[in-house]
Amino acid sequence: MDVVVRGKNRPVPARLKALAQEKVARIARFTHDAGHVEVDFSELKNPRAPERQQCEITVHLKKHFVKGHASSVEPEAALDLAIDKVEHQLARIKERRVARNHVRHGNGQVNGNGVGTDFTFPDSESAE
Repeated sequence: MDVVVRGKNRPVPARLKALAQEKVARIARFTHDAGHVEVDFSELKNPRAPERQQCEITVHLKKHFVKGHASSVEPEAALDLAIDKVEHQLARIKERRVARNHVRHGNGQVNGNGVGTDFTFPDSESAE
């Protein structure tokens, strides 16, 4: 997985760059096809905004991409919030992939050969 850490109109300290690469590596738990990850740090120019540090994370997968951004007072906190958002989206994608590849179970139970048994036979005694 290729991780690129950039700063928009500001330098990114080595400590923050190492922290971002370490935290982005956790994304591998949710997907195996994340080829390129971009982490962008920026600072909002509005002096009235209390949360001026912004982090934006883009994960490029094989068929689509996932994007999340967050703002906070500190860039480390913004990174944590953005990672949480991206992990949530990747977990949803993983659940969809798993659900499509496995047998869909109705309300019934599945017996040993994979056939659902959600139907019932009418009893001859109760039909009288």
